[in-house]
Amino acid sequence: MISPVVLAVDPGRTKCGIAVVSCEGVLHKDVCPVLQLVPRVLGAMEATGACLIVMGSGTNGARLARVLRQQSELRNVELVLVDEAFTTVEARKRFFDENPPRGLKRLIPRGLLKPSCAVDDYVAVILAERALAERALAERALAERALAERALAERKDGDTAQCEGDGESG
Repeated sequence: MISPVVLAVDPGRTKCGIAVVSCEGVLHKDVCPVLQLVPRVLGAMEATGACLIVMGSGTNGARLARVLRQQSELRNVELVLVDEAFTTVEARKRFFDENPPRGLKRLIPRGLLKPSCAVDDYVAVILAERALAERALAERALAERALAERALAERKDGDTAQCEGDGESG
């Protein structure tokens, strides 16, 4: 089975975080000005073959989603707006996990530190990871349902065969 690739966008007023993520990990992440979002998304889609675009529903999300949906190259690509609650807090934590403070800053609690750069790309990674996790859960639930239905059908077939066998002995 081919691993799905998700392109995620953390929309903002002046800049956006972009990330391309698969089950194997982060393929690309970047922060770009809003005016460069369309060419960046088109380039990332072409380079990676992403099958889904996930856009945060926060600041400017609905407007930028409309802009992307108007692109003829993206007409056949699913674009989903998702809740981005607490992603900035999680992104800051991940930033400091990957870029631990040095020197005296090591003594300051991480919650009080400000990242040295924008973390919009980290937010986009988190949005993509959440989408992949939800998709995996949905696929697992569908597979379990199919197995349960198959087992039920086999049980009914067994019960029917047994009833038919009981009718012949009488």
